[in-house]
Amino acid sequence: MDTSEWKTYRNEKYGFEVKYPTFKTDSKIEEKDQFIYFDYLSPSGIGFLNNFAIGISKNDNRVDFVKWFDTTGSLVQFDKEKLDNGGEIYTIIGPVSDEAFERYGPLSSQYFVSPAQDLILSISQSHDHDLNYFVGSNNDIHELFRNIFSTFRPIK
Repeated sequence: MDTSEWKTYRNEKYGFEVKYPTFKTDSKIEEKDQFIYFDYLSPSGIGFLNNFAIGISKNDNRVDFVKWFDTTGSLVQFDKEKLDNGGEIYTIIGPVSDEAFERYGPLSSQYFVSPAQDLILSISQSHDHDLNYFVGSNNDIHELFRNIFSTFRPIK
């Protein structure tokens, strides 16, 4: 996936930037608490839709991701991938147990641990508005999220 035409989102508070797609439509970004909402103009051209969000969590103690996520280590299973930028992506694999859903609520599909391991970003598509309209299948959405995380850069 070519990211050369993507725009750059910069977050001074947490010290990072990532690129995000434009989908050749108007877009806007809304920051609220520890979340960044990426909204795109609806297919009808009336109003903006929240298509995906990135959650930001500080990990000042640089705790291992699986321990940070789940102290029992058994409720959710992850596949781990190291990226060229030094970060790591953790993707939920297999079904999420009822116990995990009760404990955590709805879960993001992918998580990113920054190269310095001081930030953990979660990413998920909105359940209200289907990102498939812009991207295609769910596999394409996972690839999109992977590409967003691959553009992560710390800033000072």
